Amino acid sequence: MVLIALPPQQQLFLKYAVESNSVVDFALRGVNDGELYPVDNVTFEYIIQRFNVEIPRISPISLTRATTCSKRWNRVPVILN
Repeated sequence: MVLIALPPQQQLFLKYAVESNSVVDFALRGVNDGELYPVDNVTFEYIIQRFNVEIPRISPISLTRATTCSKRWNRVPVILN
């Protein structure tokens, strides 16, 4: 078991990371560093904005079509999604 002291904002960030099965690395903080910081709620949107993550656009291409296959069986329909 590891006991760590974090500012509330970092606690929420760590909680989100653990709950989303992320890899978490730790760094030590100075023993005399007791400064308090204002916090924001950590959500997926917070992480996207905080770290300037660009969400890829969804491609409008569709591969849905029906075709037939006639190797061993007699013209068995195959649906490609």
